[in-house]
Amino acid sequence: MFRSYTFRKHHRVVDFGCGRGRVTFYIHRHFQIPVVGIEAHDKTYDEALNNKASYRVKAKHISAPIRLKYGLAEHYDVKPQDTCFYFFNPFSSQVFKKVIANILASVENKPRTIDVILYYPLAEYKKVMRKYPFRKLNKIRVPGAEEAHEKFIIYRLLADSLD
Repeated sequence: MFRSYTFRKHHRVVDFGCGRGRVTFYIHRHFQIPVVGIEAHDKTYDEALNNKASYRVKAKHISAPIRLKYGLAEHYDVKPQDTCFYFFNPFSSQVFKKVIANILASVENKPRTIDVILYYPLAEYKKVMRKYPFRKLNKIRVPGAEEAHEKFIIYRLLADSLD
C-alpha cells in the first residue's frame, strides 16, 4: 500500500483498533509522523505499551510523537490535527458509523482534508462510507492475495466537501 499512498509530514494518523501496534509503529518509523493508536482490549493494550517501550528504544531519533490510548473508538476525541484514519475491521459497522460521525464533526469544527484507509474492507464499512461525501481515492490489492477482500481502499474528504 505504501508504494501507492504516502503520508505527508503534516499528517497525523489515528489507528483505530491498533492491537499490539504493528501498523502504528510501522507508519511512525517509515514516515516519521505523529501516530495515535486506539485499543479497547486491556491485555492487548498492555502488550502494545510494552511493544512501544521496546520500539522507542530503537526509534528514539524520531521526534514525532507516538501515543497509545486505551478506550473505545467511538469515545476517541478526534483532534483538529488528525488527518488520516486507519481501520482493519476492528469493530462492528455500528461502531464504525459512530467513529465516522465523530470524524466528520471534527472536520466541521476545523475544516481540513482527511483520508480514511480501510484494510480488508467489509461490505458494511463500504456502505457506511457511501453515505458521506467521501470519494474513493484508490483501491490497492494486496500482491499475491487470494481473497477479494485483501485490499486497501482509501477514501478522501476534501476540506470544502461539507459546505
